[in-house]
Amino acid sequence: MLIISDELIENSRFAYIVFETVQSSDSIELEFANPAARKLLNFERLNNSSLTYLADSNPSIKQLEQLLDKFKTSESGYKRYTVRLAGDFYTTHFTQLSHKRVLLEMVKEFEHDLSETTHELKRPIQNIKTLTETLLRGAKDDALMCSKFLNSINDEVDRLGDMVQNLLKLSSIDTVEGTVFFANVNLKDITLNELENIKEKAELNALKLDFNCNKSVNLLCDKDLATHLIANLLDNAVKYNVEEGSIIINLDDKTLRIINTTNALKETDLTKLFNKFYRSQNSNGIKGSGLGLAIVQKIVDVHGWKLSANLLDETQLEMIVNFQV
Repeated sequence: MLIISDELIENSRFAYIVFETVQSSDSIELEFANPAARKLLNFERLNNSSLTYLADSNPSIKQLEQLLDKFKTSESGYKRYTVRLAGDFYTTHFTQLSHKRVLLEMVKEFEHDLSETTHELKRPIQNIKTLTETLLRGAKDDALMCSKFLNSINDEVDRLGDMVQNLLKLSSIDTVEGTVFFANVNLKDITLNELENIKEKAELNALKLDFNCNKSVNLLCDKDLATHLIANLLDNAVKYNVEEGSIIINLDDKTLRIINTTNALKETDLTKLFNKFYRSQNSNGIKGSGLGLAIVQKIVDVHGWKLSANLLDETQLEMIVNFQV
């Protein structure tokens, strides 16, 4: 029998959970979850260990409850499934420890990430190849056509470069988790600096900027990652806005809220918004790698914050970073 308090499991980067059947009621309780599992499933401590109770308020645990039901009806005492949690794919291994207890191990799928990344990188490469071949077949002899195609190639190279940079950023955040450089950081100053950086873009689209922050907001966080988070959210608020729209930024010591006018999103987009490479159907023509919000989610996870998105109506998107979870 596995000893669940073993130091290797407690400190493992893989997520481990033990479920136990309560004999008197035949209900399932979450007996143990190591730190990696608690972080993945977004809970700090167990106020109520009932699996049904936890699943009602946590979509990720609801998915695991459904997989556990599938495992319990299977013939084997060991089963492997794939599940998507917090925008990433995980291989889940169920092992029957005893008549009452089941161990679940969750490991992030590197192979799926690699396949998904390769597929996305192939698009701009194929576009560059097609444009180049067209030029070689004679389009280069037409000055206007040649200029148009060269500009398109330049755009695809920029897109490819942005994608590689963002992938490297995602990888670096994964690598440094646990060794983030925490310091007392003034988020108001960072936000003001980033607002200056987007000011020219906002003016080109006649966007109204409204920043509300009554005092300095000092938080213990990684300054570089916090800057990247704020810059990315503000850049998206400009990029996916509408002509003569608005951006409202509300900052205090509990939350950062950014509300922008938009016509690029629907309610069905919200559950996928933070997934790698996701772009809504209405975002065609808007330059982007589909990785920006996935990076924001990683930064939020590293700090133990919470990120959410809401459509206030059909024309306003609200992004919320909650610092006190």
